[in-house]
Amino acid sequence: MDERTFSVASIDDLIEMKQRSGRPQDRLDITDLRNIQTRLDRPVTTSTPAAVNQRSRRSSRPSATRDELPKIEGSVLGIDIGWSQTSRTSAVCRLSWDDRHVLWKTDRFRATTPERHTISRVAGENALRAVAIDGPLRQSFDSIGRYRSAERLLSRGVLRKRIGKPGQSSSPNGRKLNTEANKTAEFVRRRCRVSRARHAVRIDEFAIVEAFPTTFLGAMIQDPPPPHRGERSDAYFVHLAERRSFDQLAQRLLSGRTWIRDPGDLRNHDDRAAFVCALTALSVAAGEFTAVGDDRDGWIILPPQWAFADWAWTAANETARHEQREQRSESRGRLLSFPENQPPSVL
Repeated sequence: MDERTFSVASIDDLIEMKQRSGRPQDRLDITDLRNIQTRLDRPVTTSTPAAVNQRSRRSSRPSATRDELPKIEGSVLGIDIGWSQTSRTSAVCRLSWDDRHVLWKTDRFRATTPERHTISRVAGENALRAVAIDGPLRQSFDSIGRYRSAERLLSRGVLRKRIGKPGQSSSPNGRKLNTEANKTAEFVRRRCRVSRARHAVRIDEFAIVEAFPTTFLGAMIQDPPPPHRGERSDAYFVHLAERRSFDQLAQRLLSGRTWIRDPGDLRNHDDRAAFVCALTALSVAAGEFTAVGDDRDGWIILPPQWAFADWAWTAANETARHEQREQRSESRGRLLSFPENQPPSVL
């Protein structure tokens, strides 16, 4: 027999090629390929039935190596914005859930047009209930170029001292971040299946919102650790992961569902930020979130009021009252909590 070399594509490669093609028959093939992938990912066991039953009683958590759910009931997406075209400093995270479990999946990419397709690849073919992007956004996704009320409100008093503050959209880096966030939002509108916005304070007809991971995390901690400069969000993430706070958030927003993989397993800074953006999107999809800002220059989405530490909610209200008292020509920021005395949504 002649010696020949064959190159065999992985199932992930085949799925990605068919997603790029976009033909109707390819969408059907993608479903079949994912079903095959799910079957292949299931662990094979030679245990006796009694051993299997005993193992099942010990743990109901699925295999931690599985990277897809057999039947997805809902998904949201979070995107951490970086502007490097040479290093993979941007990241995307998809949270998906079935009737019992929640799964996260992340990937990183460069700020280039070809690599931005990483977003749609991670998002997959499923409809996204909401998408949260870590970058300044306002209606029409146009340039902001000024110090916004959302940034001003989160940069005062105790909040600034204990958590830190967002950058200004009027600064050079803020303008650059705004540009990349706008490009990403437009890409998501074109290439992903995003649900129509049903939440209040929306900035687009689709459910695309602005996240700010550092304050999202810091506001949930009763006594935020004092990290070294530049390490705040990672220190907050580790603190909350160790105390199972992400478990509590998922169980409350997703009616008791549990993580397949522990969020504490995330080690990369950008992956963690994308994960928190996905939690932001989940809060919006569930209809339980806090919004800071105004209709003109956009809203930063934070955790639900019940997830805030007591001191953080008090501090946020104090800065909001101070904002309303000031006489300014531009819009004054507000602090809004949703739902407004309504029962929580069940996803």
